[in-house]
Amino acid sequence: MATTQYCIHGEENCNRCAMAEVEAPTIHLHLLLDVSTSMCSRWNQTISGLNEYIAALRQDSADYKISISTFGLENELTDLYIDADLDAVKKFDAVSFYPNGRGTALWGAVGISLKKITTSQPVLFVVITDGEENSSLTWTSATVDTLIEERKKAGNYTFAYLGVDKAAWGQEAQVHAFAASNMNLQASQYDIGTYRGLATFTSGYAQTMALNSSLGRTMSVNNLFDPNVEVEDDLTGGTSYVGSSGTTPASASSGSWVASK
Repeated sequence: MATTQYCIHGEENCNRCAMAEVEAPTIHLHLLLDVSTSMCSRWNQTISGLNEYIAALRQDSADYKISISTFGLENELTDLYIDADLDAVKKFDAVSFYPNGRGTALWGAVGISLKKITTSQPVLFVVITDGEENSSLTWTSATVDTLIEERKKAGNYTFAYLGVDKAAWGQEAQVHAFAASNMNLQASQYDIGTYRGLATFTSGYAQTMALNSSLGRTMSVNNLFDPNVEVEDDLTGGTSYVGSSGTTPASASSGSWVASK
């Protein structure tokens, strides 16, 4: 587990007071990826993007555990990795990994996957899909929203939704966490830069979690994709930031990143 020196002001390398080493928390990443056949036309971007995302995080000093699950129909939910080290994730290729799902059971995939998570460490749960919910059997937007709100009250969950080639919000907008932290990309904007941006925001999130841990603040943020958004701290009433620098990374302002309004 990585350690970072922070002072009582929440600053690194502060000259105003004595420094203390703080053990940074392990970041638990959960990627939930749509593998319905509609993803075929953008699968090359997805493969290269996933590889880029993993490679970028390997260069980060934060301690990550990653889970990657894919979904089509509700009974097609597959866990590729569960709390794995980044070095354990093999390079993805289109021969062994391709979209073959027969529907988009988004709510079932989110609900079932979320139920499996038990850690008290920071959790970043990211959904990547190009289609609206159309085939869940036992989960609805309401039951997923209820479950997410329950997890958010625990203080260590951050949710993000990356919608690809979606002209308008459907039921997804009813889930508050997804509506608050989402990227809605046109097909032409979805490329390897999308995942570079995601890696940048993930790294910024990890830095924020290390800072919040040292100050006893909530181990979550409301909006992963906007480092300039101030997030009220539920425990102390203070303010924390999604990005430690307080500025939008260059990759976030490129054509690959256009926030839905």
